[in-house]
Amino acid sequence: MKGRGPTNRRAFRAAAVLAAWLALPAFPAAAQPNPYELVRCSLRADDRNWERRHDYKWVEWVRKVDFDKHGRPKKTDVKAFQVLQIEGTPYRRLISRFDKPLSPEEEESERIKLDRAIAERRAETPKQRARRIREYEKRNRRIREPMKEIAEAFRFELVGEDEVAHRRVWVIRARPRPGYRPRSSRAKLFTGLEGALYIDQETCNWVRAEGELVKDLWFGLFLVRMYRGGTVLVENAPVDGDFWAPVRLQYRVKLRIGFFKLLHFEQEIRFRDYRRVNGARGTPSREGFAERP
Repeated sequence: MKGRGPTNRRAFRAAAVLAAWLALPAFPAAAQPNPYELVRCSLRADDRNWERRHDYKWVEWVRKVDFDKHGRPKKTDVKAFQVLQIEGTPYRRLISRFDKPLSPEEEESERIKLDRAIAERRAETPKQRARRIREYEKRNRRIREPMKEIAEAFRFELVGEDEVAHRRVWVIRARPRPGYRPRSSRAKLFTGLEGALYIDQETCNWVRAEGELVKDLWFGLFLVRMYRGGTVLVENAPVDGDFWAPVRLQYRVKLRIGFFKLLHFEQEIRFRDYRRVNGARGTPSREGFAERP
């Protein structure tokens, strides 16, 4: 996007971490309902689940609401995308606006973009393809890096049992651990975040997670201020056998960049229609790993 400077990008990355740390899929249940064991279980297995996302395509419905300085909605945008796997990395294809099909002209434009992306990626040399995949993974690692500190960043308390989405869950409260010093700048977010995890008793997956920022935080030499009151909600579900994935992600963030620019928005993403694609990561399928809608 044109006009987005480094400071603005840092603000969005901070918001992404707020959503991403609670979006972790989780995994096989620990032997005992010790909250720390359950959390570590999910974190240890998360890398395996994260890698499996490359084997799937899905649809994302995205609603974004921007608020004015008084907290009143001023703009709403609703779009849907199909996320395809093309030659080793995802491609997001716009398929609707405000729950209505694209116009014939826009549909044709999106088809041309998709065909161009397929052609460009298929024309890459092995070195170029490896570089593209490596850069994509590097971006994801930067966002996910703070996850390594979750187990030490919070005090976890098992507060009971419940039923969520027809599954029995352990309810675990997470609060910032006093004295915790984040090793990475993005993990600073954990010092002000409180929440609850609803962990599936059978599989150790995070069925639901919710959090709230309970104090203001500063990033980037005090250039970015994230205000208390930001919230995040994540819901996961089994979508293909033992593969769990997000079905809903919703977060609200209020940021001030410098002295003048205020960003206050809420975004909801609903994920559906997960479908396994042919081939594996790095191995072309019958369609050349360029799956179409």
